[in-house]
Amino acid sequence: MNEIYDFLAEIDSLDETGQKELELLINKTSDLKQLPLIARKIMQVIENPKSTAYDLERVIQSDQSLTAKLLKISNSSFYGLLRKVNTLQRAILVVGFKTIKDIAVSTAILSMYRSSDPHSIKLWEQAIGVGIACRILSLEFQDTDTDEAFVAGLLHNLGKTLMLRADGDAVKSIYDRQQKDPAANELELEKEAFHFAYTHAGGTLIRNWNLAPSLEAAVRYHSHLPEVLWTDIDMDIKVTIAIVSYAKRLCRQLGIGWNAADPSVDLVNCPEIEFMKISPERILEIADEVKLAFFEENQLFA
Repeated sequence: MNEIYDFLAEIDSLDETGQKELELLINKTSDLKQLPLIARKIMQVIENPKSTAYDLERVIQSDQSLTAKLLKISNSSFYGLLRKVNTLQRAILVVGFKTIKDIAVSTAILSMYRSSDPHSIKLWEQAIGVGIACRILSLEFQDTDTDEAFVAGLLHNLGKTLMLRADGDAVKSIYDRQQKDPAANELELEKEAFHFAYTHAGGTLIRNWNLAPSLEAAVRYHSHLPEVLWTDIDMDIKVTIAIVSYAKRLCRQLGIGWNAADPSVDLVNCPEIEFMKISPERILEIADEVKLAFFEENQLFA
């Protein structure tokens, strides 16, 4: 899928200073330079065509916290299974290899967000909220990979974890300015402070971790939907990017991951809806579904 990079490479590309600053920061941040160990092990099992459900079960069982979360998620309304899942082996068989991998990898990565710092907690809430919104929005499109959309939403602000390590005060200052001025350009403010934006950082981490190029594209370019729509990348990738972009917009309006809801955010007259063609009536329903799902499900990933 290298053609994805070719089509998108010129959109908000980093200058030499930004590239050097980002590489330097990643090299200094050892715990973010590589995918978490348990996630790497899970991916190795999944990518081996000879692997069995038992092989995957054995790897996941080595992490008790992850095992408990997977069982909790498998038994939630998140997947709506009719029968209770009592064992990890049954969870793997019922939910499926790919979904288990997506949940496990995402849960491992989400551990990077957690701390007692109020700002980190808000970032974690944003990640969960946008992931849930992406899953709900993806159901509007028959050919969209719901699991990939969910994971893209979970990881959309991954780059901010890296930036928090570099200069937490600068990140918080940008967040506070956005709270006061919804028109403030988040990416430009970040580039002023760091020479790169959270989308650059998140996309680079995902590429370094050898996750799917389509996932990198969604994380890296969800803030550049109008430009993306002019490229020749596959329609399913454009849809996923639009879903992540709109999910972020929706969570901002609802106040998920923010100090307060922002009613000034337009959920109807925006590039995402112009592209996705979702009716105003359905938008209201989706907003209610996201609020309810976030209330019910956010602690599944805690």
